[in-house]
Amino acid sequence: MSDFNWEDYENQDDDLFSNEDNDNENDLFGLSPMGIDKRIFFSDIQRGGPVPIDPIEYEALFGTLSSNDWDDLVDTFFTLYHQWGMNEITLLDNWGLDWVWGLLKHCERKEEYELCSIVKELIQNYQLQGLIGGQKIKLEEA
Repeated sequence: MSDFNWEDYENQDDDLFSNEDNDNENDLFGLSPMGIDKRIFFSDIQRGGPVPIDPIEYEALFGTLSSNDWDDLVDTFFTLYHQWGMNEITLLDNWGLDWVWGLLKHCERKEEYELCSIVKELIQNYQLQGLIGGQKIKLEEA
């Protein structure tokens, strides 16, 4: 007789839905599908496109933003504004005030008050532009 044993060749995953860490085979290159989506989200933002979801939707999909994630978002925001020279109205339209307020709060927590003042000024200009948008204001010469 041979020493052949079927158990050596059968699939050992008897319970596919257990809470054990058997996700290594289902994980493409060590990333879960949500991890890939999260990286795509950050990549799209870094290219200067509009932010597709608001912070509440982000938390529902990916969980709470870490401090490092907020740091990356702040860096991206100011890179788009300063280095790329993106128009402040376009920038805030793309990001939305929810994200910009979140950036402001993160800068406050990190005590980056210079960045806070820039963000506050951008928000004020954006709100002012919204108030006078479409109206032609004539200045009287003195």
